[in-house]
Amino acid sequence: MDRRLDVEWIKFMTGQKDIDFYPLGPNTLESKTIAELEKSGVQILQPLIGSELEKFLQSCDVLTMPYVLNKVTIAATAQNKLFQYIAAGRPIVSSAMPHLFEFPPHVLRKARNKEDFVRKIYEAVEMDSEEHAKERLRIASENTWEKRGKELINLIERGIRVREQDFQR
Repeated sequence: MDRRLDVEWIKFMTGQKDIDFYPLGPNTLESKTIAELEKSGVQILQPLIGSELEKFLQSCDVLTMPYVLNKVTIAATAQNKLFQYIAAGRPIVSSAMPHLFEFPPHVLRKARNKEDFVRKIYEAVEMDSEEHAKERLRIASENTWEKRGKELINLIERGIRVREQDFQR
């Protein structure tokens, strides 16, 4: 948790009687902000890694990315987190970050404001199904680091071949 998270969105979200928010990971927020979040019902968990993290993510109804929309946050669009969440098989709701990949709404819903964020959380829960979870897992299997590495190698090799052809002319 850091200053990229929209604290007001989180407090609004946890103000709903049936939404719990469990941030996990390194926490660099000021103690005053942490106290405000805890007072609003946020349950800050210790960082998890590996299978513990995967199991926790899979246990959630919806995974969220409530980022502040500013230059710093937008420049650091969270594609890695997005694909980690997709691999957990759960629906995702994010702030409307402009460079975040586009996916169907059963994979990713983007919110414009805190009210829209909460509305999209409810929609994601309501429309979720086993079929949608399978689709999210299929997308994750098509977007592994190994596959991206092979694509990168192919692009580099293709560029080298083109360059060699240019030198031979």
